Amino acid sequence: MGLLNFDVGNPALQDLIAWVDQPPQQQGRDTHGIYFLLTHRDFQLPGGFEEISFHHGLLFFRPGTSPNSPSFQQQHGLSGTGSLVHKKPTNENPFWVRVEVRFRPPGPGRKQVNVAFHLTQDIAGFPSNIIRTVEVDNLTVAPNGFMDMDVSAETERWSLGEFKKRTVLFTPP
Repeated sequence: MGLLNFDVGNPALQDLIAWVDQPPQQQGRDTHGIYFLLTHRDFQLPGGFEEISFHHGLLFFRPGTSPNSPSFQQQHGLSGTGSLVHKKPTNENPFWVRVEVRFRPPGPGRKQVNVAFHLTQDIAGFPSNIIRTVEVDNLTVAPNGFMDMDVSAETERWSLGEFKKRTVLFTPP
């Protein structure tokens, strides 16, 4: 077992974390990552239309600074960057997304998983200005690790899933 030495409450997520919670590889290209797909459904468009956008990228293990702290920001977790798929970026739907998933030990009345993501503008090909930050700890985690997040049930829903084990060069495990 690596740095994350407690049960996150979901066997599929536990397996993914074990895949990335590893010492550094001898060759950087062999570094373990987790492919993700972040889906945003916006129900608040004029005429009742729905818009769906997708970002995909890689998550890597990120050790926490104080794993016994009650604060999610100091816990072990996953961190990564993704890009918009099959759409032209706009101010409301920028090209880059930064995803943070944090886990904390179980405790009475405490949430174990927290997800935060930052939608950022593309300036000179790099993520820069944060347009919007969304942080959710009231989420549903399915048996396969898929995370469904209602930011506002009537207006928008986010989901994080389609997890696949990868190395930096996207070769199968």
